[in-house]
Amino acid sequence: MLSRRAILKGILHLMPSIAVSNIGWLGVVGNTSPSELPVATPIPAEAQILMGIRKRLDSPNNWNKLAYMQGAKRCLVGSLIEELNLQQDAEIVLEEGQVFAPKFDDYSSIPGHYLYLAHKELFPDFVWRDLTRWNDDPETSHADVLRVVDRAIECACSLEAYEEAQERTNWVTA
Repeated sequence: MLSRRAILKGILHLMPSIAVSNIGWLGVVGNTSPSELPVATPIPAEAQILMGIRKRLDSPNNWNKLAYMQGAKRCLVGSLIEELNLQQDAEIVLEEGQVFAPKFDDYSSIPGHYLYLAHKELFPDFVWRDLTRWNDDPETSHADVLRVVDRAIECACSLEAYEEAQERTNWVTA
Protein backbone atom coordinates (compact mmCIF):
# COMPACT_ATOMS: atom_id res chain seq x y z
CA MET A 1 0.00 0.00 0.00
CA LEU A 2 1.37 3.40 -0.95
CA SER A 3 1.68 6.00 1.76
CA ARG A 4 0.57 9.57 1.37
CA ARG A 5 4.22 10.64 1.37
CA ALA A 6 5.11 8.23 -1.47
CA ILE A 7 2.22 9.52 -3.58
CA LEU A 8 3.25 13.14 -2.96
CA LYS A 9 6.87 12.37 -3.90
CA GLY A 10 5.64 10.76 -7.12
CA ILE A 11 3.58 13.83 -7.97
CA LEU A 12 6.62 16.05 -7.38
CA HIS A 13 8.74 14.02 -9.76
CA LEU A 14 6.08 13.84 -12.47
CA MET A 15 5.00 17.45 -12.34
CA PRO A 16 7.84 19.71 -11.18
CA SER A 17 5.71 22.84 -11.38
CA ILE A 18 3.54 21.73 -8.47
CA ALA A 19 4.75 22.32 -4.92
CA VAL A 20 3.57 19.89 -2.28
CA SER A 21 5.04 19.56 1.20
CA ASN A 22 4.37 17.43 4.25
CA ILE A 23 1.61 19.90 5.16
CA GLY A 24 -0.26 19.54 1.87
CA TRP A 25 -0.80 21.57 -1.29
CA LEU A 26 1.26 24.77 -1.62
CA GLY A 27 0.42 25.81 -5.17
CA VAL A 28 2.23 26.38 -8.45
CA VAL A 29 5.84 27.53 -8.32
CA GLY A 30 6.68 28.03 -11.99
CA ASN A 31 9.89 26.43 -13.26
CA THR A 32 11.28 25.54 -9.83
CA SER A 33 12.42 21.94 -9.60
CA PRO A 34 11.32 19.83 -6.61
CA SER A 35 14.85 19.81 -5.18
CA GLU A 36 14.77 23.61 -4.91
CA LEU A 37 11.53 23.80 -2.95
CA PRO A 38 11.82 25.49 0.44
CA VAL A 39 11.41 23.36 3.52
CA ALA A 40 8.00 24.14 5.05
CA THR A 41 9.15 23.69 8.64
CA PRO A 42 12.56 23.44 10.26
CA ILE A 43 13.89 20.00 11.11
CA PRO A 44 12.74 19.12 14.64
CA ALA A 45 15.42 19.31 17.34
CA GLU A 46 14.93 15.61 18.12
CA ALA A 47 15.59 14.71 14.49
CA GLN A 48 18.75 16.85 14.52
CA ILE A 49 20.02 14.86 17.51
CA LEU A 50 19.23 11.60 15.72
CA MET A 51 20.99 12.87 12.58
CA GLY A 52 24.03 13.63 14.74
CA ILE A 53 23.95 10.03 15.99
CA ARG A 54 23.72 8.81 12.39
CA LYS A 55 26.74 10.87 11.46
CA ARG A 56 28.72 9.58 14.47
CA LEU A 57 27.94 5.96 13.55
CA ASP A 58 28.23 6.32 9.77
CA SER A 59 31.05 3.78 9.52
CA PRO A 60 31.55 0.40 11.19
CA ASN A 61 34.91 1.82 12.31
CA ASN A 62 33.04 4.37 14.47
CA TRP A 63 30.73 1.84 16.14
CA ASN A 64 31.45 -0.61 18.92
CA LYS A 65 29.85 -3.11 21.26
CA LEU A 66 30.21 -3.87 24.97
CA ALA A 67 31.27 -0.31 25.89
CA TYR A 68 29.60 3.07 25.60
CA MET A 69 32.87 4.45 24.33
CA GLN A 70 36.17 2.93 23.38
CA GLY A 71 38.63 5.46 22.04
CA ALA A 72 36.88 7.18 19.13
CA LYS A 73 34.24 4.45 18.84
CA ARG A 74 30.76 4.71 20.34
CA CYS A 75 27.85 2.35 20.72
CA LEU A 76 24.31 3.48 19.90
CA VAL A 77 23.56 4.65 23.44
CA GLY A 78 27.00 6.25 23.83
CA SER A 79 26.34 8.25 20.66
CA LEU A 80 22.92 9.26 21.98
CA ILE A 81 24.45 10.44 25.25
CA GLU A 82 27.10 12.48 23.45
CA GLU A 83 24.56 14.09 21.15
CA LEU A 84 22.27 14.94 24.09
CA ASN A 85 25.25 16.48 25.89
CA LEU A 86 26.28 18.42 22.79
CA GLN A 87 22.91 19.64 21.52
CA GLN A 88 20.84 19.92 24.69
CA ASP A 89 23.54 20.94 27.16
CA ALA A 90 22.82 17.78 29.13
CA GLU A 91 25.35 16.65 31.69
CA ILE A 92 25.31 12.87 31.35
CA VAL A 93 28.82 11.75 32.24
CA LEU A 94 30.25 9.26 29.78
CA GLU A 95 33.65 7.82 30.55
CA GLU A 96 35.47 4.74 29.37
CA GLY A 97 34.59 1.73 31.48
CA GLN A 98 31.67 3.46 33.19
CA VAL A 99 28.77 1.24 34.17
CA PHE A 100 25.67 3.18 33.21
CA ALA A 101 22.26 1.83 32.27
CA PRO A 102 20.07 4.64 30.91
CA LYS A 103 16.41 3.93 30.40
CA PHE A 104 15.34 5.43 27.09
CA ASP A 105 12.13 3.46 26.60
CA ASP A 106 9.98 6.22 28.07
CA TYR A 107 9.75 9.96 27.47
CA SER A 108 12.79 10.89 29.61
CA SER A 109 14.65 11.45 26.32
CA ILE A 110 12.53 12.11 23.25
CA PRO A 111 15.31 11.12 20.76
CA GLY A 112 15.86 8.00 22.87
CA HIS A 113 12.14 7.31 22.69
CA TYR A 114 12.26 7.46 18.88
CA LEU A 115 15.22 5.06 18.86
CA TYR A 116 13.46 2.68 21.20
CA LEU A 117 10.24 2.79 19.17
CA ALA A 118 12.15 2.16 15.91
CA HIS A 119 14.05 -0.71 17.55
CA LYS A 120 10.81 -2.23 18.81
CA GLU A 121 9.21 -1.89 15.37
CA LEU A 122 12.12 -3.29 13.35
CA PHE A 123 13.22 -6.00 15.81
CA PRO A 124 10.03 -7.05 17.62
CA ASP A 125 11.34 -10.49 18.60
CA PHE A 126 14.46 -9.32 20.40
CA VAL A 127 14.39 -10.62 23.98
CA TRP A 128 15.88 -7.64 25.83
CA ARG A 129 13.95 -4.39 25.95
CA ASP A 130 16.82 -1.93 26.25
CA LEU A 131 18.92 -0.48 23.46
CA THR A 132 22.23 -1.19 25.17
CA ARG A 133 21.73 -4.95 25.26
CA TRP A 134 20.40 -4.93 21.72
CA ASN A 135 23.46 -2.99 20.48
CA ASP A 136 25.76 -5.44 22.28
CA ASP A 137 24.01 -8.60 21.11
CA PRO A 138 26.22 -10.78 18.85
CA GLU A 139 23.41 -10.90 16.25
CA THR A 140 23.18 -7.09 15.97
CA SER A 141 25.15 -5.63 13.07
CA HIS A 142 26.24 -2.11 12.23
CA ALA A 143 23.66 -2.11 9.42
CA ASP A 144 20.92 -3.02 11.97
CA VAL A 145 21.91 -0.06 14.14
CA LEU A 146 21.81 2.29 11.16
CA ARG A 147 18.36 0.94 10.16
CA VAL A 148 17.05 1.78 13.63
CA VAL A 149 18.60 5.26 13.59
CA ASP A 150 17.22 5.95 10.09
CA ARG A 151 13.73 4.83 11.12
CA ALA A 152 13.94 6.93 14.28
CA ILE A 153 14.84 9.98 12.16
CA GLU A 154 11.87 9.25 9.91
CA CYS A 155 9.55 9.00 12.93
CA ALA A 156 10.92 12.24 14.39
CA CYS A 157 10.31 14.09 11.12
CA SER A 158 6.91 12.67 10.23
CA LEU A 159 3.81 12.28 12.37
CA GLU A 160 2.57 9.72 9.82
CA ALA A 161 5.71 7.57 10.25
CA TYR A 162 5.54 7.91 14.03
CA GLU A 163 1.90 6.83 14.16
CA GLU A 164 2.64 3.94 11.79
CA ALA A 165 5.46 2.75 14.06
CA GLN A 166 3.21 3.03 17.11
CA GLU A 167 0.51 1.03 15.35
CA ARG A 168 2.95 -1.72 14.27
CA THR A 169 4.30 -2.09 17.79
CA ASN A 170 0.97 -1.74 19.61
CA TRP A 171 2.63 1.13 21.49
CA VAL A 172 0.63 2.42 24.42
CA THR A 173 1.19 5.96 25.66
CA ALA A 174 -0.08 7.18 29.00
